[in-house]
Amino acid sequence: MQPGILTGAFARLLATFTVLALCATGHASATSTEKARCFGTEQLSPPLREKSEALLLQALDTEHLFTIATGLKPMSAGFFRADVSLFAPDMDATEAEAVIATQGDANVDALDATDRAELETARRARTRSQALEEIEDVRSILATWRCGGQIHADLVHYAISRGGERQVHAVVFALPSVRQLLTDKAAFFSRWAFTPSANPLEVVSAVEYARDATRFAGYGYLFGYPDEAVQFFATASTLQDVTGSFVVRDFRAIPTFQRDDGQFTYAVSRGEEESTADRELKARAAKILEAYKARRSDYIGEGKPGAAALLRDWFCPSESRCSPADAAL
Repeated sequence: MQPGILTGAFARLLATFTVLALCATGHASATSTEKARCFGTEQLSPPLREKSEALLLQALDTEHLFTIATGLKPMSAGFFRADVSLFAPDMDATEAEAVIATQGDANVDALDATDRAELETARRARTRSQALEEIEDVRSILATWRCGGQIHADLVHYAISRGGERQVHAVVFALPSVRQLLTDKAAFFSRWAFTPSANPLEVVSAVEYARDATRFAGYGYLFGYPDEAVQFFATASTLQDVTGSFVVRDFRAIPTFQRDDGQFTYAVSRGEEESTADRELKARAAKILEAYKARRSDYIGEGKPGAAALLRDWFCPSESRCSPADAAL
């Protein structure tokens, strides 16, 4: 995720959704997991399994790899996105399909004002319904992205809408890394009363709704940026709010399978030399990427096992023990 995305806003999660997530992950710990249950997408229907493979490959080919394998980044977000209209059309999905079936092929200019308005409403209703159906499918898919009590994937919502639509993004957490972050940065995260067992979705929501520089710092920590970069980004955002002037900066880019820059990327002061923390982070990421590349060609392609199988074979040294945090490098 690029630094500019940090200025977006996650919406409050529905209370029931949060409770379910808390039950699933709030007190999760690294435990032994049968290999078949590590990214056990076989339980999905064939169409959803195919979609899961596409989403998982997209995640692994980008910066999400560094969260899923070893937990170098506590959190990554954005391998799936959907846009949902804020306004529910005054027409249900069944009625919308009937209207479109009747008038959809008609010359719109030939329709009277009433029929034209009805057709437009029907199209909006169908678009919204299709988006919600896809979101429901992706929720089902992400529920299978678990392994050894260490991985949790879910959907979060941006609070700030644009163009009358709200964005929904997929997010993946390395739970041991989140817990370690909440321990190491307790002086920062404890202002929200977070302890190491806090649910990561709660953490994201609290950081999002901070109305000061702690929002930028919180995201920086969650995305795995070095301390100096987190401090620069928070300070620069505050200075920009005060002065109205953009603070010039340089960027550090860590390569992914897809791209050498623009994905795992963070800002630093203009002209600042590469630090020890920058070099160490880049070196650790390079080892993970090298290990992934060494496996990818054997698993990805026509007739090959696929992304989920790649992770199971990578993370599970036996049929009864799986550990993404200990992925062989």
